[in-house]
Formats: sequence, structure tokens, C-alpha cells
Amino acid sequence: MDACVGGLVLPFWAATGGGNLPPWDFRVAGVTSMSADLQKFGYAPKGISVVLQRLRDRQRAQYFATTRWPGYPVVNPTILGSKSAGPLAAAWAIVQVLGRDGFAELAASMASMVRSIAALVGQIGRIEGLRVVGMPTGPLFAVATDEAVSPENRVDPRPES
Repeated sequence: MDACVGGLVLPFWAATGGGNLPPWDFRVAGVTSMSADLQKFGYAPKGISVVLQRLRDRQRAQYFATTRWPGYPVVNPTILGSKSAGPLAAAWAIVQVLGRDGFAELAASMASMVRSIAALVGQIGRIEGLRVVGMPTGPLFAVATDEAVSPENRVDPRPES
């Protein structure tokens, strides 16, 4: 499950008024791993992502180990062997400061914002020439030109040359 964008928001989404979501996490039988980027709605610096495994045997398969290097044995639980701990420490600090309640509050704020903007743009049609594509089910949604309005009233997303 690629939860890189919504992974830190979706657990709180329904409880914050964002709407009901179908199951998307380890509650679904076929989901064996989930990824999340902590810089996306986790407020951490770039470069910190996590992969959660349903079972320990899958986690063990992601390790890299070799003794075929003349220096020393190399065992890495990630793709990158040498990585600065600065972003990791920052992510840890942010999670400690925000905690569950802080992330729930931020998710509620995002849910309110999505509802407001979606209503403003297209669901109640206040911005002629734009429409919301589909039904927003998380912190992101798409807006497109509304082909149903006359050409002179359509919003042209292309920059002027």
C-alpha cells in the first residue's frame, strides 16, 4: 500500500469529518506492507520515509548484507547505507511534539480545508469554468476545466505566452 501522501492523515480522516474511507491499511487481507513519507503531512524534512511490514519475515527480506567488500561486513536495513541522521532526528522530534492529538488536529484542519475548497470550486459551482474531478477522499483532490460551460467562461490553466 502506497500511503506516502495520506499515510499520516488517513488514520484520522473519518474521525475529523473528512468522510468515510474504504479500508486501506493492514485491515485489508492483501496489504502486506505500507509506505509513508514523513515529509508529506508529517512535517519532517525530506528524506525520511518508512516502510511498515505486516509480518517480520517480510521485513527481514529488505535487509542488505555482504562480506564481499574488503573493508568490513556491511549490513543495512535500507537501500542507502550512509545517511545523515539529521532528518531522522527531526522526524522523531516532530512526532514527539505533535503526538496522536497533534496529528489528529492537523488532519481535521486539512479535512475542513478540502471540504471548503471543493465546495468553493465545483461542488456548489461558485467558480464557473472549474470542476472538482471525482469525490475527494483524502487530503488531495483534482480540479479541471469544466467543459460543460461555454468556451469564453472556461478557465484555461495554461500560462499566457
